Amino acid sequence: AAAAAAEPAAPPPEPEAPKGPTVRQDPRYAKFFKMLDMGVPVPAVKMKCGIEGLDPELLDTPDAPAPTAAAAA
Repeated sequence: AAAAAAEPAAPPPEPEAPKGPTVRQDPRYAKFFKMLDMGVPVPAVKMKCGIEGLDPELLDTPDAPAPTAAAAA
């Protein structure tokens, strides 16, 4: 097992293609990423995201799989 961990050719097991859209692609979060891209300060965007009932911490991980509608509700 130690030899396998030392192999540089073995990437960590990360899903290359998540089942659903990423957080950045999720229409519920898209406007918040657009705000960030336009230079709106991160704390202000996170506050607005929280006010709308979404998880502001997901803005830190734009490439993570987006939560399902059931989990967000």
